[in-house]
Amino acid sequence: ARKQQVYTALYRWRPDGQWDQVAKPCAVDPKEWLSQITHPCLFVGDGSAVYKSLIEDTVGPLARFAPPYLNTPRPSVVAHVGFEQIQRGDTCDVALLVPNYIRKSDAETKLESGKLGPSLGDPKA
Repeated sequence: ARKQQVYTALYRWRPDGQWDQVAKPCAVDPKEWLSQITHPCLFVGDGSAVYKSLIEDTVGPLARFAPPYLNTPRPSVVAHVGFEQIQRGDTCDVALLVPNYIRKSDAETKLESGKLGPSLGDPKA
């Protein structure tokens, strides 16, 4: 996520093979996030490799790590998850799909704070 933050979310695995969302996706300081872990937790993704020492130091024996080859999103996994959703009848109109941005872009933040400067074509510029 840069800015000394990581993108994260927290899910609980159910015996039926499904996942329940425990904490919504967010961009947070890793130290702050890790201090909230109180149960065994599987860390997955490139941030788990970058912050492995911090995770181990903070979470201790509660930390589990996915093998490195599982830390990169794969189209085959997305296809598998989608196939399972279709089998359950959990479908939607693809025209309604939208990206889920966790935080505003730097450009949006600068524009809102007035630090981006005048735009081209701005009659006041």
